[in-house]
Amino acid sequence: MTRPLLNPRLAPLLGLTAVLCVVGFAARGLAVGEDPRSDLSALREQPGEWLGEQVRFVIQFDGEQVDFNPWLTRFGPADYRCFGAWADSQRLWLRAELDHPARTLFTRRGSAAEGVLAAGRPFDRFEVLANLREVFLGEPWLEILAAAPLTARVGETTILAAGRAEWLFSEGQVDQAIEAFEAALVDGLPEHVAAELRSRLAVTRSLADGRR
Repeated sequence: MTRPLLNPRLAPLLGLTAVLCVVGFAARGLAVGEDPRSDLSALREQPGEWLGEQVRFVIQFDGEQVDFNPWLTRFGPADYRCFGAWADSQRLWLRAELDHPARTLFTRRGSAAEGVLAAGRPFDRFEVLANLREVFLGEPWLEILAAAPLTARVGETTILAAGRAEWLFSEGQVDQAIEAFEAALVDGLPEHVAAELRSRLAVTRSLADGRR
């Protein structure tokens, strides 16, 4: 079973959906004109287009999927370990995105990639090289060939504060939303995440100024 990511008492803060969310394509972590194979979400939307190809992308780590079902694929538990992850473009402070990680990422047992991912913590970011081995149940089944840890990450402080900020904004409590967005902007965030949160903060401040 997948270990819980957060204290269940904090979960309601993540069930809040943003309104007027101003998100540019580049701010989601994928630059205009960039190969869509560099984004896990794009791979999940149209996995058949890159079947059998090597792909490189950044993930936000979820954890090991201990009781996974390999179905009719090659990824039997005797030879592979299964991990879950979010695309680097997913905004984990929105519950709809937090609840939608990929759970079909595999490493061969005894491989260097297995050791790197097995040492990961929830929300750690890794750059991975993978082969899209199969498409099954509408998902890409990816064998991770190599993985390298990245320093920047989106941690629980940002997830909780930004989730609360979006809820406060949707409730019209813009002054409190400003404080929450400011709290979400901690050091060490990936630049595209920091840019998006700064943009949301600017929109919220502008709205607050317009009410005064």
